[in-house]
Amino acid sequence: MELDVRDGVLRLRSPLAFDGYLRGGELEPAPEWSSVGDRVELRGDGTLVVHGRDSATISSGGRLVSAEEVEAVLRAVPGVDDVLVTGTPHPRLGALVTAVVEADTAPALAELRAAARAALEPGKRPRRWLRTKALPRTASGKPARALVAEQLADGTLAAEPLR
Repeated sequence: MELDVRDGVLRLRSPLAFDGYLRGGELEPAPEWSSVGDRVELRGDGTLVVHGRDSATISSGGRLVSAEEVEAVLRAVPGVDDVLVTGTPHPRLGALVTAVVEADTAPALAELRAAARAALEPGKRPRRWLRTKALPRTASGKPARALVAEQLADGTLAAEPLR
């Protein structure tokens, strides 16, 4: 196995890595180098310090999903004031891509799904959809990703399923 650090992300290459994804009967080859998204720092003395995965990266079904990519697609849907995408625990996939949509009036779930279908690969599309009137925010006004994930896990987020 070979390790590499590129742009602060740990990557690996190994003959034991999988060949790729089978899609529609065709093999989509895996990249030569792969990563689980761990942020690392390579110090001058050769010490590798692992800082952990970026909270905006979701590992779902063996795929890494950028929450920010999904959020950008969903924010463009009329009626969406803001959106936060996170992973919620799932027994088979590891995490379920979950979209929490901030809106006074719930946008049509069909519209959200259509936007996701048009712009995102299947593994990146949310499988769980929730609506809230107000996302918790950080002091700088951004949606509080870690707090939303925590509130989803303990059931305290004021949100309802989109239907």
